Amino acid sequence: MMNKLKAKKMCVDYLKQHTLEFHECLDTDNGSTGIVVALPHCYDCPDKRLEAELSFYDSCIEARVFYTQNAASWVEESTNKDALYRLMNFINARVWPQSHDGADGTLYSANCLICPRIYVTEDDSYDITATAMVDNNIYDMAPLEVMDAVTVSMPQILNELSAPIFLLVLGKIDVETAMQLVREKFGME
Repeated sequence: MMNKLKAKKMCVDYLKQHTLEFHECLDTDNGSTGIVVALPHCYDCPDKRLEAELSFYDSCIEARVFYTQNAASWVEESTNKDALYRLMNFINARVWPQSHDGADGTLYSANCLICPRIYVTEDDSYDITATAMVDNNIYDMAPLEVMDAVTVSMPQILNELSAPIFLLVLGKIDVETAMQLVREKFGME
């Protein structure tokens, strides 16, 4: 049976194997242990990177991928938050990200095993975050798929959504145009 210590060890092994920069942390508010991962090479994102945080609980893993603090400050200062919330609602209703192996399907087929929700946090930090909750039993059965979702697929979707989101946040486009960009990026036309 998978527990949070085994889940964390498997995660650390994956991150080391894939040479991803990370550090371990302890969430003193809820007693969970966690890992923060730097995700470089997200060229369409503010600061050209994302971050991920994995929190390990007794029965599940919470995986969050989010834009940098710089991006969060743009959201905080934006006068277009209502339009942004409408865009987030549209994204969550229409965009169904698929996890993939990054090797043209040679390891496993694309799937919707992990289906993150994308939102603006409610804690006054204004992070735009993709979050997925993964049962430890699922992680035990499909560890590669879960970790690829967190380190490849979820960052890829935030990278692809970056232009519509931040052009809207910065007032360069309206919400209808942002939705149209999302439709085009994800083949909804």
